[in-house]
Amino acid sequence: MKKIPIGITAGEVSGIGPEVVLKSLVAKKLRRRCQPIIIGPLEVLRTTAESLGIEVSLEEYASGRSLFPGNYIPVIDVGEIKARDFKFGEPTRLTGKSALEAIIAGVQLTQAGVVRALVTAPVSKKAINSSGHPFRGHTEFLATLTGSRKFAMMFVSPKLKITLVTTHLPLKEVAGNITSKMISEKLRLTINALELYFGIKEPRIGVCALNPHAGEQGLLGDEEKRVITPVIRRFKRSGHSVEGPFPADTVFSEDNLKRFDAFLAMYHDQGLIPLKRGGVGRSVNVTLGLPFVRTSPDFGCAFEIAGKGIADATGMTEAINLAIDMCRKKGIR
Repeated sequence: MKKIPIGITAGEVSGIGPEVVLKSLVAKKLRRRCQPIIIGPLEVLRTTAESLGIEVSLEEYASGRSLFPGNYIPVIDVGEIKARDFKFGEPTRLTGKSALEAIIAGVQLTQAGVVRALVTAPVSKKAINSSGHPFRGHTEFLATLTGSRKFAMMFVSPKLKITLVTTHLPLKEVAGNITSKMISEKLRLTINALELYFGIKEPRIGVCALNPHAGEQGLLGDEEKRVITPVIRRFKRSGHSVEGPFPADTVFSEDNLKRFDAFLAMYHDQGLIPLKRGGVGRSVNVTLGLPFVRTSPDFGCAFEIAGKGIADATGMTEAINLAIDMCRKKGIR
């Protein structure tokens, strides 16, 4: 079976990003499934591998190459940062700039057809913003870079798939951004993704309420009656299996996990808390609506353990494997 070329950003180099990327790609089983191309500062990646005792050979990517010997991994050398310029656990303006440049280069690789999917290691929003570039998160930035107006953040774990209506917003701004248009958009993206990437022909979606007790008939908020329920009714009339709104404190029951293929949460923590009950690092972040497949592990930079060689790479491995699976399900080669 032909290997799928996958671009993998190194992320925030003072965090665990380079470590988990390199640890994942050491596994021959994974490299039999894809042709990885790491995107990040080559000198820093080599120094990280050496200091942590990760036995891997890294060489600068040669433009136009489609096949590579099995004994090394190609690297797109981006980011004006050298090994002397950073310390583990200490993000700076330079490390933030390097992480941002890797994301931009990754998008350019997908647009040029060099890679079929992009897997991103965790970054520091603070470090990127300190470099002079406004940045709320990968999802919003990738949508801007690609001109994608309709996009969504979905999380995939062995037991749960959850799409968020709003993403990186202060809680006080959430209610004002819960609109019929937004809910409809995220539902359509979720249904399309379940059909296209996961082979679910008639997906069943459970929709979370925004307010406690689903608004208690308007006593605790009217967004359910005024905004959410009318959208659900329209989707039902169109033949889609969409139900709710359900109180968020009860919807993620074991019965409902079997009943629904995915859930729609109104805001970030409403969806992420039940997802991460199973443990951080066991789910994958997927950006829907981009012109390419993009995945990422669900953990952050973990500065407190950076450089110690103890970071668990399972989440990064899962993100890479899911990107491969999504490409194959869609027929991408």
